[in-house]
Amino acid sequence: MAKIMPELRTKNRLVGGTAGNMERLTKNSSLAEFEAMNLSLTELYTRIKAYDDTGMEPGEIKEGIMNKSLFTSNCEDWRTPKELFDELNAEFHFVLDACASPENNLCTLYFDKETNCLDKSWNCGGAVFCNPPYGRKMVRFIKKAYEENKKGVTIVLLIPARTDTNYFHDYIYKQHEVRFIRRRLRFSGSNTDAPFPSMIVVMKGREYNA
Repeated sequence: MAKIMPELRTKNRLVGGTAGNMERLTKNSSLAEFEAMNLSLTELYTRIKAYDDTGMEPGEIKEGIMNKSLFTSNCEDWRTPKELFDELNAEFHFVLDACASPENNLCTLYFDKETNCLDKSWNCGGAVFCNPPYGRKMVRFIKKAYEENKKGVTIVLLIPARTDTNYFHDYIYKQHEVRFIRRRLRFSGSNTDAPFPSMIVVMKGREYNA
């Protein structure tokens, strides 16, 4: 790994954090392990960079890299398991899916990348479900949910359980109901469990405060 680290350190000046994660990841890994993955330096780097973006721990990074099909650097969309959505929908009766696509929308009303929920009102006359794109930009969707909830809209988020993040403390902790999901979710379309824990955040709107 000595030949890999200098290049990662150079790139680290541009993206931040990746070389540090690489060092922690490789402490308990042999060179043979990484050679067995048959990954080029670029592939290895982009996979680790992707895990940086979702805030995963080094052990989870290693788990995901060892299973190449689980996660790639351009994967931000984790499709909600139908059973989980149906359970939540029975409780909240969603009218809007805030982060969806024409192929995977869970409600008749939905926003996709083109309609962009970040600059639209989420007040559609009922509860909103939001499984946002994961990665560094996820905080923008959580902040938007927080702002829409302040206007009285009930919003239910499915996001990674990252209690050490700024957004958790700024927009969730001690303000909204948090339901931690036992074990790792298996998102729709995946053959394996997610390499990160998940939680449901319930931001109750005006109908609960009447």
